[in-house]
Amino acid sequence: MLRARQGLLRKCARCSLLDRALFRRSAIVALIVGTALVALNQGDKLLAGDYPWATAWYKIPLTYMVPFMVATYGALANGYVKPD
Repeated sequence: MLRARQGLLRKCARCSLLDRALFRRSAIVALIVGTALVALNQGDKLLAGDYPWATAWYKIPLTYMVPFMVATYGALANGYVKPD
């Protein structure tokens, strides 16, 4: 649900992700938090250059995806209002 001047509006997840301001804000959070988490969790393997395919193909993308989803959900749950 999103708050608007007319009251509460229901929006689907797809519509919410198409909102540029919300997507941009969530992407910035994911980039900052995801990079910090990758550095903490996988940094030693990345610097050594010896990491399994699982790290590159699903662990790192999931590390960025989780903060993106949390930021998006948090904005929507707290009544994100689309800027005019």
